[in-house]
Amino acid sequence: MSNWYLCYNSIKGFYCSKDSCITNDILCCSHEKKGFDIQIAKVEEKGIEIDIHSNFGFGSKSYLYAEIQLNGKSLFNFEDLNMLHAPNGFNPKHFYVRPVENEWETLFKKVANNCNNSLLINSDTIRDYFFELNRMIDSQEIEIYEFVREKVGVWNGSLLVLSLVSRQLTIIIENLEDTVYDFAYVNTLLVDTCKHFLQRFKLEYNSLNLDDERAKRIVASLLKIHQYMSRQNDIDFITSLM
Repeated sequence: MSNWYLCYNSIKGFYCSKDSCITNDILCCSHEKKGFDIQIAKVEEKGIEIDIHSNFGFGSKSYLYAEIQLNGKSLFNFEDLNMLHAPNGFNPKHFYVRPVENEWETLFKKVANNCNNSLLINSDTIRDYFFELNRMIDSQEIEIYEFVREKVGVWNGSLLVLSLVSRQLTIIIENLEDTVYDFAYVNTLLVDTCKHFLQRFKLEYNSLNLDDERAKRIVASLLKIHQYMSRQNDIDFITSLM
């Protein structure tokens, strides 16, 4: 396999290359190593840290992703709508590609683009992210994305839909405050999505079997949602359930 390199210099910014002669620019390098590996690169003048995580050769537990921090705050991955449909491994601070060797170029280009544009807020991308989450909330069946195998399945019924959406919504809430996107526009969209979820939960509550562990997890997510909405000085948590 020919190596790919994630690179940086003050003129070109962050970029992806196959040229191994640019030694002084190289931050991270592709590899075929089996098992867990992490590469950490810092560009002090930009306040950026990049952590590349890989774990090849472990079937469904394999992964290849990047985490990017700007001045100690993580970038949030609003780009990969498919990951909202992933029942396992979802983390909105991870920039994923499929865990195969030929995806290194894709990953490094994704990292370079996000690092070069880390201070630019694409409101359309953010809006589309929450639009997809709200579409999922309204669904009676939901597509499930198996990321490693790149296959799509379907979950049917309110219990499974609410189970996945409540899980993803909780993870977003848990991670948002640690990102550079914890500001009014994003929080307004997230609060509205929380209200939307509460309305769907209210409609489906009487049909849920509360002895089912999935239903218990849905109910447990309400505390996280309540705490988040309270931090936003939003008083509509109770009225959303009435």
